[in-house]
Amino acid sequence: MVGDRTFHVGFCIGDETGFSAIGIAVIDRLMMEAPGAPLHVVPIVHKDIAWDIVLRHLRSFTSKVLLFAFPDSDVYDAGTAETAYSTEIRLFNEDGEQLERLTTAQRRKILEHKAAILNRPPPPMFYTAAGVAQEDSPWIFRLATPGGKVIRTAVWNGRRDYAHEFPEDIVQWVGGDKIAIVQVDSPVGVNRRSSLDLTHKLAGDFDGVIHWARDTETFQSILKSFIGLDLESVSPPELPEGWEPEVTILAANGGGE
Repeated sequence: MVGDRTFHVGFCIGDETGFSAIGIAVIDRLMMEAPGAPLHVVPIVHKDIAWDIVLRHLRSFTSKVLLFAFPDSDVYDAGTAETAYSTEIRLFNEDGEQLERLTTAQRRKILEHKAAILNRPPPPMFYTAAGVAQEDSPWIFRLATPGGKVIRTAVWNGRRDYAHEFPEDIVQWVGGDKIAIVQVDSPVGVNRRSSLDLTHKLAGDFDGVIHWARDTETFQSILKSFIGLDLESVSPPELPEGWEPEVTILAANGGGE
């Protein structure tokens, strides 16, 4: 159930052309729950964005039966394990009682057990750097548009659904009288999206462009694109005293403020 929408969801090993034996059983059960409804299949092949794809479809699906198909157990785990941990999901038992979310410690135990079964090293431990004020290092590039205009463009990591808000002084990274801060909702290449093309288009109306990536996957894809294009990495510009730029925030859905 998502808001006022109710539908049935299944997960299995398979792709758009075929499914494992268990996958066939999952499909049979889904069809029992919604007889005659079309089966919408979402093949997921990339482990790093598997959960992101699952969550996006759960938020936007409007039909009756949805099936996620994964090519192997690693991608399957990446696309389903978060259902037990994510604050975006609530799980219930057959009596309608909400199940408790697994803790970080329980999750690590599961990953260690999986690594032992597969004869892999256990996942590394990460520790908080206590007493250290951490700041994201600026990613600033200089580029020339096809029309010959030279501007700075920067990239900011929203980490998860834009939750990591940019600092107030981020406009100083690019300079200029008119600055666009544009939310980027998907990685480079999805639906042929290009951050370079977006920057070129915005450069017609703005002197600096800041890409506010929705999540780390999108952030890394923009950096990979700009670095692959051999764009020059630069420092923030020197700004005149009393500089007050006009800033426009462009939402991912095309809105602005």
